[in-house]
Amino acid sequence: MKSKTNFVNKARARRGKSGALREHFLIIAVFLVLTFLFTLPFSLHLSDNVLGIPVDNLLNAYIMAWDAHALVNHPTALFDANFNHPSRDTLAFSEHLFALGVLSIPLRAASKNPILAHNLILLVCFALSGYTMYLLAKYLTANRAAALLAGFLFAFAPYHFSTIVHIHVTLYFLHPLVLFFLIRYFEEVRKRFLLGFGLTFLTQALLSWYQLAFSMLYIGLYLFWRLITTRCRRHFLSLISTVLTIIICMLFVIPFAVPYLKLRKNVLEAESNPAEKPVVEAGPSDYFRVVEENLLYGRTRILDIGYIGEGNALFMGFTVLPLLLLALISLFAGKNGCNRLLRSSPEEPRTHGGMYLGREHGITSPEATLCGGERPDGCHTDGQAADESLNPRSRGPNADGCLPERKRPSSYVIFFLFLGALSLVLSTGMTFSGRENILYKYLHKIPIFSLVRFPIRYHTLVVLSSSVLAAYGVAWLCRLLEVRGKRSIAAAIPFALLALTAVEFVTPGMPFKPVPVGDQVPRVYRDLARMEKGVLLEAPMPKVKDLYDFADPLVIEYGNLTSALRMAAREQLALYYSTYNWQKLVNGMSGYYPLFYRRVLVEMLAFPNMRSLLFLRSMGVKYLLVHWDYFPGKSGEQIRPLLEALPGLEILRDYPPSLTLYQLDESETLPASGLHLRALLPQQVHPGDDFNACLAISNPSTLPFLNPEEYRFTLQMVWKDEAGLTVLSEETYYYLPFYIHPGDESYAAFQCRAPSQEGNYELTIRAQNGPFSGESWKTTISVSTTTSASSGEGISGSLQPDLEALISKPFAFREKNEREYQGFFLRLNPDELFSLPLIAQNTGSTSWAKGTHDEKGKVVVAALWEPVGAPELNTVQHSLLPCDISPGQRVSFSATLDAPSSPGEYQLTVFLICHQVSRIGNVITLRVEIEQGGPGSTLMYHSCAE
Repeated sequence: MKSKTNFVNKARARRGKSGALREHFLIIAVFLVLTFLFTLPFSLHLSDNVLGIPVDNLLNAYIMAWDAHALVNHPTALFDANFNHPSRDTLAFSEHLFALGVLSIPLRAASKNPILAHNLILLVCFALSGYTMYLLAKYLTANRAAALLAGFLFAFAPYHFSTIVHIHVTLYFLHPLVLFFLIRYFEEVRKRFLLGFGLTFLTQALLSWYQLAFSMLYIGLYLFWRLITTRCRRHFLSLISTVLTIIICMLFVIPFAVPYLKLRKNVLEAESNPAEKPVVEAGPSDYFRVVEENLLYGRTRILDIGYIGEGNALFMGFTVLPLLLLALISLFAGKNGCNRLLRSSPEEPRTHGGMYLGREHGITSPEATLCGGERPDGCHTDGQAADESLNPRSRGPNADGCLPERKRPSSYVIFFLFLGALSLVLSTGMTFSGRENILYKYLHKIPIFSLVRFPIRYHTLVVLSSSVLAAYGVAWLCRLLEVRGKRSIAAAIPFALLALTAVEFVTPGMPFKPVPVGDQVPRVYRDLARMEKGVLLEAPMPKVKDLYDFADPLVIEYGNLTSALRMAAREQLALYYSTYNWQKLVNGMSGYYPLFYRRVLVEMLAFPNMRSLLFLRSMGVKYLLVHWDYFPGKSGEQIRPLLEALPGLEILRDYPPSLTLYQLDESETLPASGLHLRALLPQQVHPGDDFNACLAISNPSTLPFLNPEEYRFTLQMVWKDEAGLTVLSEETYYYLPFYIHPGDESYAAFQCRAPSQEGNYELTIRAQNGPFSGESWKTTISVSTTTSASSGEGISGSLQPDLEALISKPFAFREKNEREYQGFFLRLNPDELFSLPLIAQNTGSTSWAKGTHDEKGKVVVAALWEPVGAPELNTVQHSLLPCDISPGQRVSFSATLDAPSSPGEYQLTVFLICHQVSRIGNVITLRVEIEQGGPGSTLMYHSCAE
């Protein structure tokens, strides 16, 4: 008899497992089909199209292809991606997408198509978000129909389509799975659930830093909740095991974090804390916004409109609102509210929404095993025997005398309500309801959360919480109808709600763009795969605009959004094409502009002139690919002969209709030991104040100097008083200029703090590392009370050209009739970067503070460009002072300026201004001729070549 019983039990177990597998496959198939239908017609063109505009999509396709390539060929060099040469660890400029790269290895190996691999992973994981939410909601509510609705809400919410081109944000399918394993581990204390939690958490951590931050939020909240409600030693052990699992997972994450930490350490201070300057925050109108393609609300313009990729369509649907209200009501409706209605009845089979949930289905949720009477630990007892085989933790006291903890449905409703509210507040960024968002401010002091530059993306967790709560609301409503004998209505309601939600969410006809693949890729990129390895640059580079303040490192502006998107698309297309040859590439655009790339953009503004070509040769560029159709109008036809007349350039092949590949000769560069250095500091500073100083670094040779290192270098500042005693010793940092043209001078700016006591001090500046390590400079500085120019009083000074230095410039020519100022005029190429040598003297009684043009009280060099005959078309630029300048101090320096884009004759007026206060002193007026391939530029480079 016992043998027969065992046989029957085993048969039932096999049928249960078989039925469970069929259920999983069925639900996955349902969401795959729905995803296919919701993304039509794009889902019919996965091999050679990308959704939306081909910007972030191409970047993500490239990153996944690079991950797959690097993991197979050189896994230890994963972060040394082939773009933005010569910068290092360039993969850290964006999300590394390691987990997706691993998934793409077999797809790329089979198809040789990075676009197909990207799109398949995108849509499959998009669909899996519905399946994983189904698993979580089914476990929590024991209602398949409610879980199906929750999965639909989570997968097809407008926000999911709004972020679909940002694969590191939209692939949030692991969040429900992390919670599923975490909750089941605490409810059932099975090691396999702890293992599942660790694997899914680690996978998510290696998918996206955003998803890691979001998962840390709800995991931390859940563990804190368990900690304050736990009264049992076993449950404390579960907490400890979970924390240890997280720590072990984070040990695997550390190698991936190191390149990002190195990058953050070396970026500009203004950019080192992106969370303090959020890019996009959620506003009230965003919660009533859908993507334009939404059939019901978008195309009829009933709600506000967003676009694919903007990530600001936060509408959750009108259908979900009453369900959230039902979940809230269930907490308070009758005795034990949610617990009473979601528990199983001992008198009848457990049915929810018309679906039988017998033991053979493997339902082991806390709600499915809750029963009538109360036990001393708060768990119900009647009918418990029916569930003992499903959940060992329902079997009474454990060996340690601890009764099994049973979290009621109401507990999880409260948890997800709190998580959703918390995430909503965080999504608003720095302010909430017109006041400072304290919660956001202090949470983002934690390193992992400081990486969240787009607080609006916390809406991911709002969608997650809303989906679970909606499932609770539906399950409660169905059970309420069932106990009143209205089972047919209870069975129909979830599917009616699902249909209504589908009508609200359907988004047909999302835009997509074709991308060349395989043989459609221009032949030059496939030919490059067979050529000797080298460095490739695709020209022309993106055009930067509004270069108001020149400084190394630069801040880049593209002028307007349209221009920025166009340039980003071209740069990321170059990235994508590089997957067909893996040559080193100077081009590339991701989430961060590396410092050297910024200098490349500015030096290439005047391409093709001798300066830009010498710059490319000095940085080791071997191949130059010119897109003639990227030049405006038909200017490419005029530019080509000018380019091919320059030395050090050889044409390899024309690729009709608009591509030409050149090979460049490498240029010798000047070592750092050949540079001349001097320290420029103010002679008088205010006690205890920070002040601006610099190392003036000049290149006296005919060779260019190139510094590919983007790291900060350290200076030690030692202050000694008149008695020779050290009163202050601190460190500061500077960036070595990335490029110094022959005959030019550049400035490595740094800040220093003055002693707090007045007096005369000897300041010693010593280079701690870098190419000038060990060198030192000494100067005497008076520390006394000073008046800032921002007061507007005592401002006076003069500005004049440094004639001796100007005469040596190849772009400066004497006027034969000497009718212009000092008899000089300048000949420059359009957009050419040049250094104008000046001498500034502070003849007033206030100190001049170096700063940008928009800082009140800061002094800058202003350059007014007026076209001859059309002065109303004038433009203004600013060049920064090398340091703060004290009363009576005289400083010689070079102001870096950028010539206008349009050829013609200009009057250049140079003067000093104290922003928002007044103009200072006299003006300098020069005549400038702007001409493509001008003689001044050519002469300059011929003299360098000699």
